[in-house]
Amino acid sequence: MDIKLKLFELALRQKILGKGIKGKSFTPQIVSYAVTRKCNLNCPHCHANAGESEPDELSLREATRAIYEMADLGTEVIIFSGGEPLIRRNFVLKLTEYCSDLGIIPAILTNGTLLNGETIEELKDAGILAIGIPLDFATPQRHDNFRGEFGTFNKAVRAIKACLNAGLMVIVTTMVLSNNFEEIPKLIDLLANIGVEQIVLYDLIQIGRGKNLGNITIDQHQHGKLLDLIYNVQAEKEIF
Repeated sequence: MDIKLKLFELALRQKILGKGIKGKSFTPQIVSYAVTRKCNLNCPHCHANAGESEPDELSLREATRAIYEMADLGTEVIIFSGGEPLIRRNFVLKLTEYCSDLGIIPAILTNGTLLNGETIEELKDAGILAIGIPLDFATPQRHDNFRGEFGTFNKAVRAIKACLNAGLMVIVTTMVLSNNFEEIPKLIDLLANIGVEQIVLYDLIQIGRGKNLGNITIDQHQHGKLLDLIYNVQAEKEIF
């Protein structure tokens, strides 16, 4: 599993469920569903090598049947991911409503570029409680260069602010690399000033397109400095 998605799940467990696995049951409390492999970006680190749709992506009928079975098992949260899930916007909205009707908490992990006021309100009305949006650099140009498209930084920040204003929980995901390590404190300050309370920091996993990036992961010394930073930030700000 993508480490970013796994950490996003853990953040949701902490913020929404506030508990571990019930009793001795191994019910899949949190399920991630990649609704499409298609994506409007071409990020160099993408573990899924996302780009074009798969020919056998689930239909609405197939997806609702699967969600019904998950509800029957006791699943409490479903995270819609991709690719970019909002490429199948109407599909996601219908599944979100279906989750809500079954008592499942729906969440979404998106790159944020397709989020606007209308879509955010539709997602909220359908029952979305939490949205994960990535931001990897504190400076627009460096973030845009990393994501491979001009304007992704501003779109992500606007989406984060709009989601917060709509009363949604926003969890920002940040890949920590050797080339953005020094920007992490500035990025945390930026997000704290916006009002973000939850940040997921994660390492590059070199699969998919990420295997072509070379050795840009942080070293042991930097990991130690990062842990110190997180400890100090938690003591000073209402974040993490």
